[in-house]
Amino acid sequence: MPLPKKETNIIGLPNGVSATQEDALWGDSPFLRPKNHKDWLAHFIALEFGLARMLAGWVPACGDLEWKLELPRIVWEQMQRAKRMRERLEELTGTSGAITPDESLVAFITGIGRSDQGSSFVEALITKVFPALSHAYGAYIAACDEVFDAPTLYILRLNQPEVDREVASIRQFIASHPLAVANPSPAYADYVDAYLAALGGLTPPHFERAGAMPKNPVENPAGPNPDKRSQDPRLRLRFGFPETKQGNPTKFTLREIVYHNATEWQVIDPMCEIFHALPGMPMDFFVDFSRHIWDECRHARMGMRRLVELGYKLEDFEWSHGTDRVTVMEDYFAGLTMIGEACSFTRKKGSIPLFLKVGDTRSAMLPEVDCADEQLHVTYGHRWVAKIYEFTKGLKRTREDITREQRELMVAGVLAHQGESYVKDTLESFDPSTRAELVNSFAGFCGLIEFKMDMTVY
Repeated sequence: MPLPKKETNIIGLPNGVSATQEDALWGDSPFLRPKNHKDWLAHFIALEFGLARMLAGWVPACGDLEWKLELPRIVWEQMQRAKRMRERLEELTGTSGAITPDESLVAFITGIGRSDQGSSFVEALITKVFPALSHAYGAYIAACDEVFDAPTLYILRLNQPEVDREVASIRQFIASHPLAVANPSPAYADYVDAYLAALGGLTPPHFERAGAMPKNPVENPAGPNPDKRSQDPRLRLRFGFPETKQGNPTKFTLREIVYHNATEWQVIDPMCEIFHALPGMPMDFFVDFSRHIWDECRHARMGMRRLVELGYKLEDFEWSHGTDRVTVMEDYFAGLTMIGEACSFTRKKGSIPLFLKVGDTRSAMLPEVDCADEQLHVTYGHRWVAKIYEFTKGLKRTREDITREQRELMVAGVLAHQGESYVKDTLESFDPSTRAELVNSFAGFCGLIEFKMDMTVY
C-alpha cells in the first residue's frame, strides 16, 4: 500500500508561517514564552558569573585573613545559582552553547570593578548590587506563571532568598570584621548607585532603557588582581613552610597535620587570581573551581579552629604566603592538583587512625573531611588540566606529560632556592639520571617532597 501523500489529516493546520509572523500573532502576550526565558536566564547567568569573577579578583586585595576565608563562599554560591539557571536554559534550548552577555552588562561589571579598595568594592556589591539583583529576581518571579513556568520558578525561588541571605550575612560579617581602608573614595559608592539608577536596576532582558552612564571617579583602582597581594599584618609570613618549632610549634608531632590544614589559606589568593583572569575556559570549569577555592577556605578554618582549641594562637606560627600575583595560571593549577594535593593523601589518611588511638576524634575529622574534598579536587585536575593548556596555550598535551613537567619545574625550583631544606639536600645528592628517574615516579617523587614528620609523638 502506498504511503499517504498528506503528512496529516488535520484540517486547517497552517503551513508556511514564519517565526516573525508567529511572533506578530502573539502580540502583547502577558506570558513569558520559552524564547523569552532564554533571554532572561542568559541575562542572570551572565550577571552572576561576571560578578563572581569580579569578586574573586578582589579577594587578593583584601588584607585580612577572615575576608579571604569568607568571600569565596559567595563566589561558590553565585556559581551554583548560575549552574542551576544554565541547566534550565539547556532544557529550553536543547544545547549547551556559550552565552554572549549584553555589552551593557559587561560594561557595568567592568565599571564597578574599578574600585579604590577591596572593602569599597565588597561593600558596594553587598549593599547596592546584590539588593538590586534580588529585586531583579523578584521581577522575574512576578512575570512568571505558576503552571507554565513552574520549573523556572523553582530555581528562581531558590536564588532570590539565597541572595538575600548573602546580603544579611556579609553585612553582619563586615560589621564584625571591619577592614582598614587607606584613603577611601566616598565618590565610588555614589558612582555605583548612579550606575544602577542609569540602568534602571538589573532587571532583564535588556538595558535599552539606560541613558548616559556615569563616570567612575576612581583614577587608580587597587584591583582587581593587583600585582601585589594585600597581607594580613597579624601573621608572620615567609617563603615555604617552617622547618623548626620556632616557626611551627607542632613540628615533629602528630598535631602538625592540624597545622597543615590551617596553612591551606595560602592558595586562596592565587586561586582567586586564576578564577578572575583565566581566559577561554568553559563555565563548567569555573563551577568546579569555585567549589575548589571554597573547600580550601573550609580546610583552613578547620585547622585554625582546631589549633586554637589545642591552646595555640595563630601568631605562634609562621605562614607560607607569596606576595606576587600568579602569572602562569595553568602551571599553578596543574601543580596544585597533580602534585600538591595528589601527594598529600599518604600523610593525611595515615594520621586518622593515629588521632583516633589517642582519643582525638576532633582532630581526626580534619583529614577525614580533607581527603574526601581533595579527592574531588584531584578529579578536577584530571578533568581540566589538559584542557587548560589547550584553551590558554593552544597546546594539546596529555595529563601525564603536564604532570611530569610540573615535577621537573618543582625540582628545578627547589634546587635554585637560596635557603636550606632536607628536600634540597637530598636532590643535590642525586645525579641527573636519578633526578630524571624521580620525576617519572609518582610514589618516589611524592615520598621525597612530602613533609618530614614524626607521627609517633602526639
